[in-house]
Amino acid sequence: MANQAKRDEGAARKANKLYWGSDISVNQIAEKLDLSKSRLYGLLVPLPTGDQCPDCGEETGYANRTARERNQAMCSYCAEGVQARARSGKGTTKPAVTTSNAPAKRRLPAIKSPALLGAALLGVAAGLFFAAHRRR
Repeated sequence: MANQAKRDEGAARKANKLYWGSDISVNQIAEKLDLSKSRLYGLLVPLPTGDQCPDCGEETGYANRTARERNQAMCSYCAEGVQARARSGKGTTKPAVTTSNAPAKRRLPAIKSPALLGAALLGVAAGLFFAAHRRR
């Protein structure tokens, strides 16, 4: 079982290196690594852009090479398409913008820690409890 996990990790590392770091076709990569195309696609992970989603602050990534060529990054957390920041020669960046036509949504910051989420819910419950007893 541990050997299988190491093989899968190694295959994923090689697949991502070849996919993102070369112009070799997907068919050629799959053949070279002795994988089916569907297995190859299952091993690939989005290429990080280094930019943050304007809605939630998570790092965006390119889902595939075509998205990278078109500068169409995705936020995997809120599943929104965002345009990666265009880098100029002077090191300045343009702000990321959403590519959807939907109006901008206000989002609450993501709570990733279960303990923090529990504390937040406990705080809400305590506030409701005290508000209910204050009315009496």
